[in-house]
Amino acid sequence: MITSILFVLQIFGSVLAIAGAPLVGSKYPRRRAIGFLTWIIGNIAFIIVFIASGLWFLVATYIWFTICAFTGVRASLKCKETWDK
Repeated sequence: MITSILFVLQIFGSVLAIAGAPLVGSKYPRRRAIGFLTWIIGNIAFIIVFIASGLWFLVATYIWFTICAFTGVRASLKCKETWDK
């Protein structure tokens, strides 16, 4: 049961990581912010999986990735031009 939940979380995290990549590369701040938010949610899924698996170095790595994504959201929200797209 737990193994299948962790497997689903891995798939969920991977899908969000892939979906967020083109959004983060967008020239529009709103799309970039959405991309960073998808990365944050995906990273949280991976952090849960890695904690359950005892992979503490990966937990630390994904916590850092999450902090960086929050920085990206903040920078995107500060950028006011082209918010209509």
